[in-house]
Amino acid sequence: MKSVAVPYTASMGVGVNSVPQDTSRLGSLFPPAILVLLVLGGCVITAFVLEGNARQQFLAESGPVETGSALSYVAITVLLCGFSFWRVDRRFTLQTAAISALLLARELDCHNRFTTEGVFRSSFYFRNNASISEKIIVSIIMIGIIVLLVDYARKYTGRYIRGALSLTPWILCVGAGFVMIVLGKAMDSSTWAFEAVGVEQQLSISLINILEESLELAGAVALLCASVLFIRSALRERSPRAKPLNS
Repeated sequence: MKSVAVPYTASMGVGVNSVPQDTSRLGSLFPPAILVLLVLGGCVITAFVLEGNARQQFLAESGPVETGSALSYVAITVLLCGFSFWRVDRRFTLQTAAISALLLARELDCHNRFTTEGVFRSSFYFRNNASISEKIIVSIIMIGIIVLLVDYARKYTGRYIRGALSLTPWILCVGAGFVMIVLGKAMDSSTWAFEAVGVEQQLSISLINILEESLELAGAVALLCASVLFIRSALRERSPRAKPLNS
């Protein structure tokens, strides 16, 4: 039997609704997992060791934790935008980069930094605190964001579900990242849980602040790792290669 080289085609690789088959490469998850755990553990331990103003500065908006989260989203956005020039899954890559930019804007508190009050509050739109022109501009931006998110969810939810079921590493990293981010955001309303187990109110507030900021940074780092794994996977799947075909 003679082996004939069959060139690898794009249809075998990463399409708009396909998922790179990385199930045999779950070992690639270990470095990101170790990095995320080191970041999470390092932030928590450092915050506990520090006291008073030092701890406040460490967890402040301009401190190293918040800055690290913002820089992670900057890196994700730049990586994905740069990768789109390779014309590999360009639409998905650019839309994902746009969502990363939105996460960056949220991390930098852009939702209330440039407006009269927070744009996620109904009072911004229905009360007279903000000018009509400000409401119109913000409304247009919010509609654009909603359209982007709905379109992204409609096109790629199935891709993420299939990737999670097939244990695709970069999709697992995305899931872990968003779980940590959501847990971090949920910490704001979890004071009762700490008090229920006997933790004093002041200590529970301090614990919540430490865990919230640490989880958000770890989540951002996990998403950055997911971006790197996605790019590696997409390039590997799209690289020209020959496969033997017995005739």
